Amino acid sequence: HAKNVKHYAESLPLFARQLLNTVALGGFMATATTLTSLFAAYALARLPMRGRGGVFGLMLFTLFVPVDVVLPPLFFVVQDLGLIDDFSGLALPFVFSPMGVYLLRQAIQEVPRELDQACMLDGGGAWEVLRTAIVPNVRGALIACWLMHFVFVWEWYLWPLTAMRRDDGQLAQVAIAGLIDPLRSTDYALVFAAAVLAILPAFATFALLQRFLTASHATTGGK
Repeated sequence: HAKNVKHYAESLPLFARQLLNTVALGGFMATATTLTSLFAAYALARLPMRGRGGVFGLMLFTLFVPVDVVLPPLFFVVQDLGLIDDFSGLALPFVFSPMGVYLLRQAIQEVPRELDQACMLDGGGAWEVLRTAIVPNVRGALIACWLMHFVFVWEWYLWPLTAMRRDDGQLAQVAIAGLIDPLRSTDYALVFAAAVLAILPAFATFALLQRFLTASHATTGGK
């Protein structure tokens, strides 16, 4: 019993740090990915440019490429940049999301173009159209995109396991898996407690933003 208590005391501070890493990285990546997706989706949905359909189709094609295929070359690129064991090495390769671009492009296409024209008649440019006509009408899709990528980081396992070797820099899912040792007796009570603690921040974030998501859908439908 004393040995278990000592094991819990030694494991808790490290796991708390790993849980904080996941919250911080999840918030950063969800925000960065939503912004890049918004700009790309706006360009593909509204700005006149040649080959727009081909670029969009090529981007969607990347969704069908298995992660296992791109992981080895991605690792070597990140290693050559000196970003292994660094949070930027975890985040930078994934701050652009084809799924996020698709989601927001579909939402932007549903916004009437008359709003763009009204903004331009008032002297607004592309940035003003995006800020005043597009963003307020796709707020629900923006929140959904943010939540989707936050949860994506929360269940991240393979890439952090590959690109992060420091225990104090690791994420929650890798930390929970590390508590299971097939060569020795696994303390499943500790594993279960860690899993419950890992769920709480993601659940609280979803519960908080769901209210704004529902309200945004209702407002958009009323318009």
